[in-house]
Amino acid sequence: MEIVRTVFQNAESRDGSGVGPKLVIVLDMGREMGMNTADIPGLAHKMEMALPGIFPDEGSPYLHTCGGQSTGIEVHSFRDEIKQGTDIPHLLEHVLLHLLSRRTNHCSAYCGQRATDLDRGITTHYYLVVDCPSRIEGIVAADLAYNLVTSWIDNSALGIDPAAYLDGIRATLEPMIGFMPNNAHL
Repeated sequence: MEIVRTVFQNAESRDGSGVGPKLVIVLDMGREMGMNTADIPGLAHKMEMALPGIFPDEGSPYLHTCGGQSTGIEVHSFRDEIKQGTDIPHLLEHVLLHLLSRRTNHCSAYCGQRATDLDRGITTHYYLVVDCPSRIEGIVAADLAYNLVTSWIDNSALGIDPAAYLDGIRATLEPMIGFMPNNAHL
């Protein structure tokens, strides 16, 4: 899985809560195309260890659900989705939602493939669109979510070197906001 492109747009939230920044992540699934969460041993446990509260109780403001009127699928919990097996972009979407909703107490997102890509024969691209409070928070959360998900897929530990992590974020942000000197604070 590789992030091909990230773009920010201002657009109406899917839930009608207003216009705000949206982070659009274009993923190329590569070798992970067709893989789902049921293929990752112990995933729910790994998620709970890395992200306490990712599977909150019913009624929690942090509850993640899947499905709904716009999808034609009955609403159900994300935990159920993980156990039954869902695609990797959907996993990434919910990890990102979890990280961002801790700050905003509200977040919505969706992911899927674009018909125009499929018509052109691009079958491995997925688009993930997420409400985010700011560009920097969106980039930091997306980077961390991506690193967590790839470590779970590879069954490896995720060690975070703060300096390397910030350098990676800086490299992602520079093309979007212009040159940032090495001593610039994110």
